[in-house]
Amino acid sequence: MFRKCVAALIVIAPCLVSPAFALYGAIAYSPSTHRHGFTYNYYYLGDAENDAIAYCDASDAVILTWSRNEWCALAVSDDGSYGYSSGVTQADAEALALSYCTGNAHIEVIVFSGD
Repeated sequence: MFRKCVAALIVIAPCLVSPAFALYGAIAYSPSTHRHGFTYNYYYLGDAENDAIAYCDASDAVILTWSRNEWCALAVSDDGSYGYSSGVTQADAEALALSYCTGNAHIEVIVFSGD
């Protein structure tokens, strides 16, 4: 019986700690250039954030938002304001990001962090 339990733990344990169940995405933005970079389907948050900044390709790029198995959105406005959010649904993330903008705003990027 003990061997069966140990065998079961050997099979199950990697699944419990595996990052495969958590997929991250991130959005980076440069206020000076208005460029953005985004990532999705990353196993590690740090990797998702680093690559989003790299894809933004601006010296002042910062991570605005990230998500884990959720949506994240960036909205920008013609007056230069911007908003960002994450949410369980695409509609939630978009609506909240838009609510932080003034003027004529639109969704610049929407990303689901997983597959």
